[in-house]
Amino acid sequence: MDRLGSEGGEATAGPHPDIASAIRTPDQRVRVFVSSPLDELAPERLAVRRAIEQLRLTPVMFELGARPHPPRELYRAYLAQSHIFVGIYWQRYGWVAPGESVSGLEDEYLLSAGIPRLLYLKTPAPDREERLSKLIERMKSEDSASYRHFETPAELAGLVQDDAAVLLSERFEAAHVVPTELSSRTVSSPPLPPNPTVGRDPDISAVTELLLGGTRLLTLSGAGGIGKSRLALEVAQRLVDLFGPDLSYVSVEDVSDPELLMRTIADRLQVRIEGTEEPLDALIEYLRERRSLLLLDNFEQVVGAAAQIAALLDRCPRLQVLLTSRQVLRLQAEREYPVPPLDVSPERTAAARSSEHVPSAVQLFVQRARAVQPDFALTPANGAVVTELCRRLDGLPLAIELAAARIRLLPPEALLERIEHRLDLLAGGGPDLPARQRTLRATLDWSHQLLAPSEQALFARLSVFVGGATLEAIEDVCRDDGLELLDVLSSLLEKSLLASDAGETVGQPRLRMLQIVRDYAHERLVERHEMARFGDRHLDRFLRASEPANVVRHPDAYGYWPVIEADTDNFRAAVRWALEQRAMHPLAELSWNLFPWYWQSGRLLEARDWLNAAATLVGPDTAPMDAAHLWLWAGTARFQTGDLAGAEPMVTRATRTLRELGDETDAALAQIMQTGVLVGSGRLREVDDELDGALKVMRSRGIDWGVGFAAFTLGSLAELRGDLAGARSAHEETLAAAGRIGLEPLQALAQIQLALLDLREGKLDRARRRLVAAAAILERIRYLEGAGYALDAAAALAVAERRMEPASTAAHAADQIRERLRMPIWPPLRPLHDSLVAAGSGDRSPNVGGDPWFVLQETLSGG
Repeated sequence: MDRLGSEGGEATAGPHPDIASAIRTPDQRVRVFVSSPLDELAPERLAVRRAIEQLRLTPVMFELGARPHPPRELYRAYLAQSHIFVGIYWQRYGWVAPGESVSGLEDEYLLSAGIPRLLYLKTPAPDREERLSKLIERMKSEDSASYRHFETPAELAGLVQDDAAVLLSERFEAAHVVPTELSSRTVSSPPLPPNPTVGRDPDISAVTELLLGGTRLLTLSGAGGIGKSRLALEVAQRLVDLFGPDLSYVSVEDVSDPELLMRTIADRLQVRIEGTEEPLDALIEYLRERRSLLLLDNFEQVVGAAAQIAALLDRCPRLQVLLTSRQVLRLQAEREYPVPPLDVSPERTAAARSSEHVPSAVQLFVQRARAVQPDFALTPANGAVVTELCRRLDGLPLAIELAAARIRLLPPEALLERIEHRLDLLAGGGPDLPARQRTLRATLDWSHQLLAPSEQALFARLSVFVGGATLEAIEDVCRDDGLELLDVLSSLLEKSLLASDAGETVGQPRLRMLQIVRDYAHERLVERHEMARFGDRHLDRFLRASEPANVVRHPDAYGYWPVIEADTDNFRAAVRWALEQRAMHPLAELSWNLFPWYWQSGRLLEARDWLNAAATLVGPDTAPMDAAHLWLWAGTARFQTGDLAGAEPMVTRATRTLRELGDETDAALAQIMQTGVLVGSGRLREVDDELDGALKVMRSRGIDWGVGFAAFTLGSLAELRGDLAGARSAHEETLAAAGRIGLEPLQALAQIQLALLDLREGKLDRARRRLVAAAAILERIRYLEGAGYALDAAAALAVAERRMEPASTAAHAADQIRERLRMPIWPPLRPLHDSLVAAGSGDRSPNVGGDPWFVLQETLSGG
C-alpha cells in the first residue's frame, strides 16, 4: 500500500466519533461508502459489496436501492452517515453535471474529508482520462488516504477486507494506540533495520529493479555475515508501498527441518491449518489471488524444501519470493544475485574525511565504533590502519562490526595486529571453507578469545535456545553461582554477539543470536563438554513452562496458549532433545501438557510425528503412567489425522493402564478420548457406559475442557441412538463449558449440533440464529473443519426452506473442505450428508470456488 491508512493524515487522526465512542444497538453497524463509476467497475463493486458484508459491515451503495432524491443530495447524505470511504478508480472520470465544476466521482472524494479513506486503483489503465489522472495525482500528494493497486475483482475484495479489518482494529483499540509509524505494521512485516545501511545503494537498486521487472524467485547469495539479510530488508522498505501488508517477512534461521518450513511460513502469515491439511495447501489457498512478496531469510537451513517453494510459485501466479541463502536452490524460476562484500579499495581512502571518498567498509567500521565510543573519528593517523583492517576482513559487514565493537578496548593498530595473527593461523587450513567464510570464522575465534571466562561460558550456553529466549528463561537455564548474568548479557550485547528484540514475547524483551553466531556458540558448548548439562536444563525449563498449558490441571490453560506459541521453537528443541536422550518422563509430560494446544492450533501432523516416535521408545523400563500418557496422545493424534485403525489400540491400552493405576482424572480423560475414537469409527456397539462416569469426574474436578469434550461426545452418541432430548442436554452443557473457558472452536461445534436439533423440531429461525453465531466464530478464528460442519447444517436449513440451489452449493462446499482436509464425515452427520446428496444430486454445483465463508454467509442470509 502506498500509504496504509494508519500512516496518513486524516486516516490516522483520532478515531471517528461514531466508531470510538458511540454505544450502538445490535442492528447498527459500521457503514462503508463505496465510490466508483457504476458501469465501468460493476464486477468490482459487487466483489467489494460482498467483502464488506463478510466483515459484517454495511455497504452504502447507490445500487442497493432507489431513493426519491437528486443524486448529489443523496450521496452527500449517505457520506454524512458513513464511517469509512472506499474509492475505486480505473479509467473514467465520470460525468460533470450542468452547473458543476467536478464530476460526482471527484465530489464524493472531496466530501469524504474527515473520515478514513481507502482508495484502490485498477491497473493497467492505458486509456485513463486526463481529469481522473489529475485527481489520482492529487490523492497521492495528500497525506489523507491510503491507496493500493489491483487487477482483478477477487484481488480487490481481499485488499478491502484486509485493509478495513486493520483500520477497524486500530480504531477500536484507540485507547492503546501505538506510535503512528508502527501501527500499520503487521505480524509478518519486515523489521526495520536498526541503524543506517552503509554502502548498499547500488545493490538495493539492482535487486529492487529485478523484482519490479517480474523476477519470481530471487536468491541473495553469499557467505555468512556478508549482509544478505540487511540488503533484503532494505529492498523490502523500497517495496512496502507497492505490496503493503502482502509483503511478508519470515526468518527461517531457527527451522532445521525442511518439513516444518511451510508450517513456519503459515504461522508467520497467520494462516490457519486444519486437521490433516498440508501447510503448503493452506498457503496456496491463501496466496493464490494475492499480489504478494514473500521474503524468506536464512534459507540455507532448509534448502531441502526447495520443491515446496517451486510448488508455491507454480500455484500462486502473482507471488514473488525473495530469499537470502548461503546456497542457491537450483530451481528453474530462480535468479541468483551474489551479494558482494563492502568496498575496501585502499586507493580511494587516503585518510580522507569526506564520506564520499571513504570505502563503504570503512564507513561501517566508523559507524559501529562510534556506537561504543562516540568520540571515535577517522583521522590521517588511523585512516590507513582502519582501511587495512577492513581489507583484511574482506569487507564482511559482520566481521567488521565484531571488530569495531572492540574499539573501546583496543585501538585500530592493536585490532589489526590481533586479527592478522588469527587470520594467518587459518590461512593454511580449512580448505573446504571459502576464503570469506574462513575470514568470518577467524573473526569469531578472535572475538571469542577476547571474552572474559564468564562471557565465554554464557555465550556458549545461550546456544541451547532456538529462536531466542526471554530474560526469565535465560536466568532459569544459564544462571550459575558467581555469574553476574545481567552484566555479562549486557557485555555480549555491546560486543554484537547478541541482539535484543523488544516486546516480541507477550510483552517481554527477547534476546537472540544470529544463526551463524549461534552455530559457532554451539560448537563452543560441545567443546566445553556442557551440552548434556545445559540441554537437560533447557528441557527442564520448557517442561515446566508447558505445565500451565495443561487443560486438565489448569482451568485457565487456554489463556496461556499464546505464551506457548511465542516459544514454539524452544518447545520443539526440548522435544528433540528428549527424543535423543530417550527421556520418557519429560516426553510424557510434554505430551500431556501440550497436545490440546497442538490439536487446536492446527499442528496435528507435527504432534503426530513426534508422538509416534516417542511411543516407539516405550519399553519395559518406562513408567506405566508415562507409557499410558504417550499411548493416549499418540493414539488421539492418529485418530485426528485419519488413522482410525492405528488409533484405537493405543487409546484403549492407555485407558486400561490408567484405570489400573487408579488415577481417576487421567483415566476419565482417556475414556473420553477412547469413546470419541469409537464413535468416530462408527463402532457404537463397543461403547460402554463409562463415558457418563468420566463426565461426572470432569464436573467434580471443575475441568471444563474435559466437560466440554465429554458432553460433546455424549451428545453425538445420543444422536446416533435416537435420544434427541439427551443430545440437546449434552450439547447445551458443551456450549456452557466451552463458554466458561473461551474455547471458541468447541463453542461453534456445539452451536452447530444444537442448530441441527432445532431443524429436526422445525424451529428454523432458532436454527438460523445458532448457525449465524457459529459462523461468526468460525470465520474469525478461520476454523475450516468447523466450517465444513456448519455448511452441512446451513444446507439442511436451506433444504427445509426449499432453497435447493443454495443447499446444493453449501453441501458441495462442505465436501470440498473434507476433501481438502482429508477429513471423514463425523458419524452423527452421515445421515444428514446422505440426505443432502440425494436431495441435490441433480443440480450440485461442480465448483464453488475458494471462499467457503462467503458460501456459508450467503446460505444463511437466504441469498
